[in-house]
Amino acid sequence: VQSSALFFGSLTGNGVSGGCSVFIEGDMRPGFTPGVMAFGGDLSYGPFASILFEIGGTSAGRDYDQILVSGGLMLNGNLDVQLTNDFLPEPGAVFTLLQAGAIMGTFLSVDLPSLPRGRFWHHSDLETAGSLSVGLTPDSYPAFAAAYGLTTAPEKDQDGDGLANLFEYLTGRDPTIADAAGATPRLSGTLDALAFTFPLAQPGARDTTLELETSTTLGDAPGDWEVLARNSGDTGWDTALPVQIVSLGNGVEEVRFSLPVPPEGYRQFFRLRAQLLP
Repeated sequence: VQSSALFFGSLTGNGVSGGCSVFIEGDMRPGFTPGVMAFGGDLSYGPFASILFEIGGTSAGRDYDQILVSGGLMLNGNLDVQLTNDFLPEPGAVFTLLQAGAIMGTFLSVDLPSLPRGRFWHHSDLETAGSLSVGLTPDSYPAFAAAYGLTTAPEKDQDGDGLANLFEYLTGRDPTIADAAGATPRLSGTLDALAFTFPLAQPGARDTTLELETSTTLGDAPGDWEVLARNSGDTGWDTALPVQIVSLGNGVEEVRFSLPVPPEGYRQFFRLRAQLLP
């Protein structure tokens, strides 16, 4: 036998056991500051629901609030996230606030606390995977340009350090401070093995296409450059080349492609090309 429970006031604590359907149209605070709130059936939020999550560390249930739903979770209302215990999340931190058999719907609004310069919230996975993360760049290039007050186009170099604004965005750097150390791609190796290596900020940019290309002419005509690998919208690399991805910590990963060695006396050039998605 299944039943439904409706909450129009405040709900706190450990949740609701059993396989019933729960509908929230009031204030909700998971756990006991912080803690885990679990539901044995389905959970739905109404448009007037207000859900508060407190984050005071990186351990779910111990340092930050989490909601676990055995069935389906229907999102609605307002999500409010607050930092506690003077905690400031580092780039690369991931907080799994919601876990459910299926997540549907969207929050009407998401209120996030401010972070120090150079750290940004990512909530693009919140309504699909239930996770909130912190990165060196915001969710989109327009937000990046607005955060740093850029007055030049993505392909321009506002701080004059040799990196285009778009590559500053992709690598999670401050585009107003001239410093390209460690950000430029590297071609290294021997006569037996070549590698093309470059850093990327994580969480990755979802509004760009990155291509590793090769040419024998350095020309600009169609067909002068061959695409060896492509990553569009941070969906993963589409390539036949061996690739290694290693986390360097602090919200940065290193991507390393193993390249075929050209025959002796044969010229070959490589470049990393980035474009904003329409």
